[in-house]
Amino acid sequence: MMATDILDAIKAHGLWLDQRRGGQRLRLQGADLSGLSLAKVNLRGAYLPGAKFEHCDLTDSDLSESDLFCASFDGATLCRANLRNCDLRGASFRRSILAEADFTASKFQGGTLVTQSSQPGAAKQMAMQGSRGGADMTDAKMENVKAGGCSFKGAILAGATLRGVDLSGADMTGADMTGADLVDANLQNCNLTAAVLDAADTTGINIEGAVMDHVRGMADNGQPQVSVPASLRAVVARHATWVATDGRQGEPANFADQAMKNSKLINLDFSAANFQNCNLAGADLRNSRFMLCDFTGANLTGADLRGAIMRGAMMRNADLSGAKLDQADLSAADILDREKKPTGRTWPTNLYGAKLKGSSLVDTNLSGATLVGMDREGVDFSRAKLEGARTS
Repeated sequence: MMATDILDAIKAHGLWLDQRRGGQRLRLQGADLSGLSLAKVNLRGAYLPGAKFEHCDLTDSDLSESDLFCASFDGATLCRANLRNCDLRGASFRRSILAEADFTASKFQGGTLVTQSSQPGAAKQMAMQGSRGGADMTDAKMENVKAGGCSFKGAILAGATLRGVDLSGADMTGADMTGADLVDANLQNCNLTAAVLDAADTTGINIEGAVMDHVRGMADNGQPQVSVPASLRAVVARHATWVATDGRQGEPANFADQAMKNSKLINLDFSAANFQNCNLAGADLRNSRFMLCDFTGANLTGADLRGAIMRGAMMRNADLSGAKLDQADLSAADILDREKKPTGRTWPTNLYGAKLKGSSLVDTNLSGATLVGMDREGVDFSRAKLEGARTS
């Protein structure tokens, strides 16, 4: 079928939707639409089982209520596309871009949203390094979607709405669900090996029989290891994407002036995030990475920063009274060149005017840090490294 014939059929479908003369429902079973530019097209209610949309541009398109059984969207762009109430059983979305797409109430059973890997040790590699080889479904809406048995291996679901979704028996190996809404989601017997659930809302989640090896952000009992105000989950999700893609996607987090008291942010990478004047009193920030972050004026009283990496952080006038910084690294950060190689220069961690009254810095690395004007009353510096630190 020629591209012109396909476009004529799509035009006739538009007339059918408007109930106008000459209209005819689009029926292109098994048709090859690969490479076509179909942005903003209205294909609502179309019959397209087995159709190929590979490498198509379907940005802002409407495919709601369509029959897309076993259709292929490999490499396609479907940003903000409407795929509500679709039959997507057996559909394939390998390496497709589905950011902000709406899949609410669609059926996915047997579908694939990833690039499969048969390489030996692939699961272990995901566990150690993470994987971004799957479909990009950042901020996608999948409320009440039925996707049992699907493969989402390596998919990016950061900030996605997965409330009430059925993922029972699905393969979620290496999937990134940072900041996702998983309230009442069914992940029974799901493979969550190396999945990331940082800052996800897992209230009422069912993980009975799930494989939880190397999962980050959630304990085996379903309790979150990361907890932030609901309004900031999307910020955490976008920052995680920004870090994992070296800035190609997402955006650095801005928590300036935010209320994050008693938040739980364990083992996360918040490098280059802005925490100016942020209230993190009592927060659990153990083993997290805060390279080159700005904590100017932040409230970190009583915070747990044990094992945190804070090299090159700006902490002028921050209040760290009573904080735990044991074994944390606050040494000067290496300045890298464009190829990420050390230049021999460093950027010091700046604690000028910071309050550390009663804090614990046992075994803390403060090499090269600026400690001028710092309130050190009652601070435990046992075995701390202070080589090259400026104190006056």
